[in-house]
Amino acid sequence: MRNRMRRRIRETYRLGEAGLKRGYDIVIVARASAATIPFDELGADLRRLYKKLGIALS
Repeated sequence: MRNRMRRRIRETYRLGEAGLKRGYDIVIVARASAATIPFDELGADLRRLYKKLGIALS
């Protein structure tokens, strides 16, 4: 379960990496529910967090 979450989060980051500011280290601590939500929803949640943190380019 943990490896699945890690792979999903890495892939979501990889797909959205071009839209992030450079020079930041990002640490994500996932909850168990991250393993069951749809991939698109996981991506949307992470993009929302990037914007909230001010590291999203758009």
